[in-house]
Amino acid sequence: MSGIIGSKLNIRGSGLVGSLGTDGQHLLSSGAGKTNVFETAAAGGKLLQVVTATDSTSRSTTSTSYVHVSSTLTLDITPATTSSRIFITTSFSNNKNSGYMSLTVFRDGSAISGAGNLAEPRFSDGDWQSMNGFNWLDSPATTSSVEYRVYMKSSEGSNASYLNYNSTTGTITAFEIGA
Repeated sequence: MSGIIGSKLNIRGSGLVGSLGTDGQHLLSSGAGKTNVFETAAAGGKLLQVVTATDSTSRSTTSTSYVHVSSTLTLDITPATTSSRIFITTSFSNNKNSGYMSLTVFRDGSAISGAGNLAEPRFSDGDWQSMNGFNWLDSPATTSSVEYRVYMKSSEGSNASYLNYNSTTGTITAFEIGA
């Protein structure tokens, strides 16, 4: 006979008896002919919140230093724990007729080391336009509000770089991932 007997599970015809799990556990197969066991589900990797910001206004700069060109490409996220990680993803249309442009993300007014820095190939003749974006996994180690902003710069002060060229929509999205 099979079924649940007390706090044990009798697996039909196998002669194997296993315990019942508790809330938050999952049944794990130990292999053919072995008793299955319940284990606590692995922690972490849970999506805790998503915040996004968009901008569809064409923006430009001739600055050769990073500048924040759009207040609408700014978002604030408050991590639930200090061990949470923030996954940043961006998408933009940009244009340049020579030289190159770079995009990056700043956290609370400072460049995130190694983040983004999308350097476009150098072109010397004619306009070019492309869709670009980058991803970055940040560890702000705080439960205070964190601000992320998109910054851009041009390789040549005399030649403007454009973001959201022809008024396409640029985005920045932050995903909080639980530890």
